[in-house]
Amino acid sequence: EKDETDTIKPDRTSVLDTPAATDAVVTDTVRQGRFLATMARRHYGSYKFWVYIYLENAGHIPNPNNLPVGTVLVIPPASKYNIDAHDPASIARAEAEIKRLENR
Repeated sequence: EKDETDTIKPDRTSVLDTPAATDAVVTDTVRQGRFLATMARRHYGSYKFWVYIYLENAGHIPNPNNLPVGTVLVIPPASKYNIDAHDPASIARAEAEIKRLENR
């Protein structure tokens, strides 16, 4: 059964709208009360894709649950990880990646 509460229409300025042919880098800045899941939902349409933002920025955020306010994060293009909030296989891949990180 699909849970509709975890997907939304991505923000109009999200990476889903960024043409793959450009080298434009999309960033987002950590603010108080803002989490990777919040950013993922805004940029990709589902909070489950937070893991890809973490992987893209793991070199300077050692703990994905404790983001220093003011940290600028690179938001990877959706195409890099085949992100699609409406594709159950895409969501399953993200969930598997989360489990892999948790088991480290």
